[in-house]
Amino acid sequence: MHILGVTHPISWNPAACLISDGQLVAFAEEERFTRLKHAPHAYPARAIAYCLEKAGLEPDDINITAIGFDKPNAQHARAAEARSYIDGTLAEADQFGFFTSLALIYGDTHLDTYGERRYYDHHLCHATSAAIPSGMDRTNVITLDGWGGRASGSLGWYDRDRPIQTFAEIDTYRSWGMLYELVTEYLGFRCHSGEGKTMGLASYGRVDRDLLPDFCEPPFGLPDIKRYEIFLRGHIARRRQNDAIEDWHRDLAATLQSYYELSIVNIARFLCDKTHCGNFALAGGVALNCSGNGRLAQQDFVDALFIQPASHDGGTALGAAILAHRDVTGHWPEFGFHHAYWGPDFTPTQVRAALDFAKAPYDRCDSVEAAAQALARNEIVGWFQGASEVGPRALGNRSILANPGVAANLHRVNAHVKRRETWRPLAPSVRAERFHDVFDAPHASPFMLVAAHVKAAWKARLPAVVHVDGSARPQAVSAHANALYHRLIDRFEQLTGLPAVLNTSFNLDDEPLVNTPEHAIATFYRSGIDTLVIGDFIVRKQAQ
Repeated sequence: MHILGVTHPISWNPAACLISDGQLVAFAEEERFTRLKHAPHAYPARAIAYCLEKAGLEPDDINITAIGFDKPNAQHARAAEARSYIDGTLAEADQFGFFTSLALIYGDTHLDTYGERRYYDHHLCHATSAAIPSGMDRTNVITLDGWGGRASGSLGWYDRDRPIQTFAEIDTYRSWGMLYELVTEYLGFRCHSGEGKTMGLASYGRVDRDLLPDFCEPPFGLPDIKRYEIFLRGHIARRRQNDAIEDWHRDLAATLQSYYELSIVNIARFLCDKTHCGNFALAGGVALNCSGNGRLAQQDFVDALFIQPASHDGGTALGAAILAHRDVTGHWPEFGFHHAYWGPDFTPTQVRAALDFAKAPYDRCDSVEAAAQALARNEIVGWFQGASEVGPRALGNRSILANPGVAANLHRVNAHVKRRETWRPLAPSVRAERFHDVFDAPHASPFMLVAAHVKAAWKARLPAVVHVDGSARPQAVSAHANALYHRLIDRFEQLTGLPAVLNTSFNLDDEPLVNTPEHAIATFYRSGIDTLVIGDFIVRKQAQ
C-alpha cells in the first residue's frame, strides 16, 4: 500500500510525503526545489516527484493521495471572512491568492493520476502528524495556527489504537496565529515569515499592557482578533521595513509573547486536568514558537513534550497520509519521528560532479576532522551532509556552523553570512548526553524547538549562542539520530573544551535551506562562509 500525503495548495509551506506499507519513506517541502521561500499556495509537484523517485515508484503505483485539508463547505467562508478582516479587504486577501487557491486543488487534474483522492480535516492532520510520530502511547494533543478550514486550533487526546479524540476547536476569531501575524506586520516584518523575528525581538522588551491591552478571553486566554485589529489600527503606527527598531517595538513584541505563553500554559493545564496525563504533542505553525514551548516545558505538570519538526502546514501532508493508512488498515502506522532527515541525499559521485561543474577547488577529507579543526580556528563552516531536513530548522545536515565561544560570531554570522538583523539569536547544537550539563531544562529537544536557560557556568563560555534573556534554542543531537554530526560536536569539544557548536540554517536571508550540492556551492560563494565541507570534500575560498 503506497499512500502519498500532500499539503493543500491553499497553504503555505506545501510538502509531500510517502508512506509505503506503514513506513515513512520520504518527506520534503516544495520550497527546497522551487527555491521560493515557503512556496505559498503551490502544488507540491517537485516534492511529489522526489517522493516517487526515492521509493522507485511510478504515479500509477500510488493507491491513495491524502490531502491535508477538508473539502470546502460553508465553514470555509467564515475562515475567509476572518482572514480578509485581518488583511483589511477582500481584494487584499485575494492579492495573496487566498481565494483562487481554494479552487486550485479541486480542479487540478494532476491529482487524478495518483490513485484515490481523500481529504482530511486540517487540524486533525496537524494533530495526527504530532501524536503518532511522537512515539507516546497516550498524549494530549494541541494544534495552533493562523487558520485551517473551520478552526485555528484544536485540543485533543490520543490513546494508542484509537482514533484521535477532539475535545474542542478554537474559532478563527480567537487565533493565536492570526494575532501573531498581525503584530508581526505592525512591527515591519513579513507575516508568514517574520514571526520568528517577533519572538526573538520579544526578549529585548518589557511587558506593557498599556501598549497592547489584554483582550484575551478566559479560560484559555485566547485573543479577540477583532478587538486587537481595531486597537492596533487606531493606536499603533506600522513600522516601515527600514525604520529603526525602537523600545516600544520591543515592548510590543514582549507583551504579545507574554500573552501567548500564558495562554499555551492554560490550554495545557486544562488538558492535563481533563485527561490526568502530562504528555503533550504539539503541531501547527504556532508550535514553532520555541519560547512558548520552553515556557510550557518548565511546567511541573508536563512529563513529556513532543513538537512536530514540520509543525507548519507542510506537516499536514504527513498527518493526512497517516490518517489514510489507518482508514485502510484499521491501525496506526508503526514509526516514530526520531529524526527529521527525510529529504534528498546525494552520492559522492554527484557531489564531485557538482564541484567540478562549479570549477571549485576541492580536496578529499575526513569530514568530521576537517570541520572540527576549521571551527576551532574560528572559521565559519558550511556543512552539507546526508539527507536534508524537513521543517524550518537546520539540524546538522544543511547547516552553517561556527565557534559559539567567540562572542563576535553572533554579529559575524548574522551580518556577513546570513545578511540579516544582527540582533537575531543563533542556536547551539549539543550532544544529547551533555544537554543537561549545559542547560537548565527538563526536556531536551532534538528539533531545536524548545527554548532553554543556559546554566550560569556556560553563559560566558558560549556567548554567541546565548540570547539576551539568558536562554538558547538548543538542539540535542543523539548518535542514533545523526551519528556524523554527533561525532563532529564531540571532536570540537575535544579540541576546544566547548560542548556545543553554533548552528544556523544553510541559506541566506529570504531563501530556503540549500537542498542540493549545487545550492550549497552557490551559497558558499555568495556568503561569508570560509570553508565548505560537503560530503567527504572540503572547499576553501582562499584556495582560489
